[in-house]
Amino acid sequence: MEQELPKQELIDHIIALQRDLLRVFREGSTSMWLELDITMAQLRILFYLSAVGCSTPGEIASALSIARSAVTPLLDRLSRRKMLVRKLDSSDRRSFKVRLTEKGASLTERLRDEQWSRMREVLEHMELRDLTLLEQGFVRAHRAAEVSKCGNEMHQVQALPTTEEGVAN
Repeated sequence: MEQELPKQELIDHIIALQRDLLRVFREGSTSMWLELDITMAQLRILFYLSAVGCSTPGEIASALSIARSAVTPLLDRLSRRKMLVRKLDSSDRRSFKVRLTEKGASLTERLRDEQWSRMREVLEHMELRDLTLLEQGFVRAHRAAEVSKCGNEMHQVQALPTTEEGVAN
């Protein structure tokens, strides 16, 4: 039986494993990413807009920690490639909002789908018992993330009951 690691060492080990796992996922799905003809800054804007729907250039700059003056040329390039559109803000005629076009939304969705597909390939190689344990770990991590998001650092996530084999009842 493996010796238990102190909590901080265990956290460090989990983070290292997660980084390595993400590397494995990326290695298996690089073809589509390598074919992209856009910069990382442009890609970040596309994924940001995919998450929020529409935004002003100032909000994009703030959210992505990009200089406001650098956002406009990035938006211009994405607009010329038909990845996003600009619309005048009805509440402030001096401003405009930016949103993805179908082409931009399709690209971000295809990139996400490729990642999920690679993850599925990896998970298919696992035994059912290990998948069950992994799912329980993700449920607990999700709960901890929700607690953390709410600013309640003092609250620990309650452990789920387990059987002798380590699988919840």
